[in-house]
Amino acid sequence: PKGNGEDKQLTIREIGDQIGMTHPISVMDVREQDELDGWNFGDMVEYFEDEDRKYNYGSNSPLASPQHSTPGSPASIPSTMKRKRERQQRRKRHQSLPRVLNQISLEFSPTPFAKSVKSPQFVRDLDWIDNVWPKQRRVAGDYPSVQYYCLTSTSGCYTDFHVDFGGTSVWYHILSGEKVFLLIPPTKNNLKLYEAWLCRKDQNDIFFPDMRGVDDVTGEEIKVESCVRTSLAQGQTFIIPSGYIHAVYTPQDSLVIGGNFLHGLDIKGQLNIHCLETKTRVPAKFRFPSFVQLMFYAGKEYLKRFKDSHGTVHREEVQGLRDLVNALRQWVVPPGGDARAGSVAHVGMECVAELQSYGVTSVEEMLNLLEEELSRGEEKIGVRSPGHKQKLKLCIKRKKLASPISDIQITKKGNDETPSSPPKLKLRLSGSLMAHIQQKAKAEDSPTLDEDGLPDFDFGVKNSPAKAPSKKKPRTSTYRRPADLVSKQNQVPDDEWLPDSSSSSIAGTKPKTQRRLKLKLRATSATTKATSAPKVTISRKKGGVRARLMKGR
Repeated sequence: PKGNGEDKQLTIREIGDQIGMTHPISVMDVREQDELDGWNFGDMVEYFEDEDRKYNYGSNSPLASPQHSTPGSPASIPSTMKRKRERQQRRKRHQSLPRVLNQISLEFSPTPFAKSVKSPQFVRDLDWIDNVWPKQRRVAGDYPSVQYYCLTSTSGCYTDFHVDFGGTSVWYHILSGEKVFLLIPPTKNNLKLYEAWLCRKDQNDIFFPDMRGVDDVTGEEIKVESCVRTSLAQGQTFIIPSGYIHAVYTPQDSLVIGGNFLHGLDIKGQLNIHCLETKTRVPAKFRFPSFVQLMFYAGKEYLKRFKDSHGTVHREEVQGLRDLVNALRQWVVPPGGDARAGSVAHVGMECVAELQSYGVTSVEEMLNLLEEELSRGEEKIGVRSPGHKQKLKLCIKRKKLASPISDIQITKKGNDETPSSPPKLKLRLSGSLMAHIQQKAKAEDSPTLDEDGLPDFDFGVKNSPAKAPSKKKPRTSTYRRPADLVSKQNQVPDDEWLPDSSSSSIAGTKPKTQRRLKLKLRATSATTKATSAPKVTISRKKGGVRARLMKGR
């Protein structure tokens, strides 16, 4: 909160006076992790201040307060009777309510309370809503309202493991009370287990850190990696990085303000979470609003920064922009698509209109130009793009053959044949293998020898393409929780779906078959041909190229 440097402890009633007691809110039933409708902020204030509720938890009981007068004293009798009547009235109102309720989704940007609160400065410097979203739309109140939340949690509240929508990062400030976090980093295995956990029928009965699974490639068991516990006290501010899986427990009544923000320092992680939400069919009301539109505005802004001589694009942003361009290409709406105000097609036209001074006439041209500028930026910082051409360095090591050398056949090529392929790569072998080949070649009719008197061998290069990865449908479950059973109006529109993992590198999947270059060794001779010949297979490996001599076909 803004102030003169001194922290002022706000109460929930003071916050309610600024937000408005009649402001509607969503309340969470902690036992079932389901939402309750029909509540307003005034109802939460009464529930938060309920003395019976406080008494049940002991630590917040009014009997433990030194200001509480002793029952039976003359001064306390009227106030005691009054409180008793008030408790009876409140008990009637709340007798049907669960024991522990939590409120964690009140966005107060349009209320007067927003004038008293500001997010941390570095958050405002990074937030795409502040720096990328069009100012005219923001002034008109047309922007994603996710920047300022007020959370009111009573003692005993618990929010199960989740990832904040759209892979957003979170800033979190404790006005009063205490919070305990369990944090799990968004590694590949952790996200895979999290997706499987979301689709389980017995999800509410499984503590996510105990989740187990099987690796698709190795078949080995995988488990959740690195669960960290941290506690926050009054006055502390906490930042949750993009994609972190976390659960929250409230040991004592707490008031919290915080917000969500997208930025350019972890573009790939944010797109990964958006993809995960799509595959698990998270309802639209629980997802980041206008996520795809914000991605197009970000692409336009980065192109302007590349073109501007004073523009700044950081290394971490350059490393993630390739994934952003790939996603935007899949989200482009063809001509004639839905162009209503605020739609993806309309936002694309807005971006093109703003980039006309750069010669851009279509969204495709915008993405092509952005990719060209990105390639230049990658060269400057030493990041190689996927299409970067490198010189292939070949290093062949002689190894001991597992079988007798006589098993190797020599393939001959007639002198009357004219090779139609390009010039061959010539390789001269030495040692016992070369001596044997030379001896066997001289026994043939009219062998072709080079200037050193050795048989002339050449290589035919065969570039074997990798097998296309099989397109697997997203894993789904026949069981869906009631919150997921929404009407067609709440289903995510087509333009919100992330491209299939086979057409983008965002999902992190790689083809299982490596691309190989096969070099076939042939001896030039005048007559006969053998059925097989030595081969050298070259495969790209991490840290270099590996070659090995193979026998047979």
